[in-house]
Formats: sequence, structure tokens, C-alpha cells
Amino acid sequence: MMLRHCLALLSCLWMTAAHAGPAGDDPAALVKQAIERDWTAQRNDAGGYTALTSPIYPMPFGQGCVIHQLYFLDDLAGPSMGRMVAEDRYYAFATGEACQAIDPARFFGIEPGNDVSGLLDLAVRLKAGPQAGRDTLSRDAQARVPACFTPEAVAGTKVIRATSHRVGGVRGEEYRVVLACASLRDGEEIHASGSRKDASVHWDIGSLTTVVPAAAD
Repeated sequence: MMLRHCLALLSCLWMTAAHAGPAGDDPAALVKQAIERDWTAQRNDAGGYTALTSPIYPMPFGQGCVIHQLYFLDDLAGPSMGRMVAEDRYYAFATGEACQAIDPARFFGIEPGNDVSGLLDLAVRLKAGPQAGRDTLSRDAQARVPACFTPEAVAGTKVIRATSHRVGGVRGEEYRVVLACASLRDGEEIHASGSRKDASVHWDIGSLTTVVPAAAD
């Protein structure tokens, strides 16, 4: 899974660097050029690592925006190239040049091994809030979730994490997206779940420890 994640990272960097200027025909040179020109390094004394952070890149096929980060954990001599952790953060509601205007604080994490494409598709479906006649909502969600998607409130409603879970078969992936909403109480979250085989989304209100109900068959 980590290999697939790293290959996706290199592929995105290659595509971005190819539009930034010539560096011969060597893909490694294009990636190196992009990192040296655009990436920033931070030292986190509390956490004991050095992080390399990319600028915001538009994803291929208009699927959204992404920020890449590489963390180098410390050994006794300082940051170690042998202890690297990669992380990507995403924003689903913009594409192309519009990505540059998005606040990085609105990006959310998807861990390696999850179905990024399916989760971004579900996040886009959630942008308009619950859909009458299509989605299902718990009793608590019926009373409180629509208020998070009014024109006045939607700017304060954002995705905070997303996971996928394979339940069998090629199209057996279940997708779960968690959103924060300013009108909810401290510790509460919106949980939305769905699957590729069903256009319906199930909405609930829970917390970090809540088990999200499986998508309906």
C-alpha cells in the first residue's frame, strides 16, 4: 500500500513539474525540480521531525486538490531518511487553478490504502447536504443536519476525515466521510456513509468513537 501511495505521489509531481518548465526528458529530474522550487521544510520541535510540504496541486481528471507531506522521524543524529512517513490531504470541491485559492485548513486526510477516488466522489455528493427522497437520516440527523447546509452555514461545514471499507467484491467498497459543523455541540460530528452501488447516502450524528452504520444494500 505504501508503494502505491508513493507511486501516486511521484506521478502527481511529475505531471505538475512537466508544466513548470523544461528539465530534459528525465522524470526524476522533473520531480526533483518541482520539490526544490515549490516545497517547504518545517521543523517541529515538539514532535521531533522535519516535514516537507508541497504546495496545493490540482489532481488529474478534475477530482479535486491535494497537498503532499513527507515527515522524516528523528533518530539520535537528527531527521532520518530511513524513517519517512507520507501523508496526503485533499479538498474535493475545487479543480484546476481554483485549487490555489483554497485555505489549506479545509483539506482533509485520507490514509494510504483507502479508495481516494471513491471517497472524493462521495464528498462531492455531500456538498449540497441531505437529498430528500434519496438519502436516509437518523432521527437526530433529520432534526439537525440540514441546518449545517443552509447558504449561511455551509461555509462552516467541512470534511475532516474519510475512510473506505471493503466488504467483498470489486464494487463492494463502503465509503464513510466525517464532517464538522459549527452548529453541533462540542465533540459531535456528522457521519455520512454510502457505496458505489447505491445512490443513497446515510446521515447520522455521532462522535469520534461512534460506529458508523453500514450503507444500505
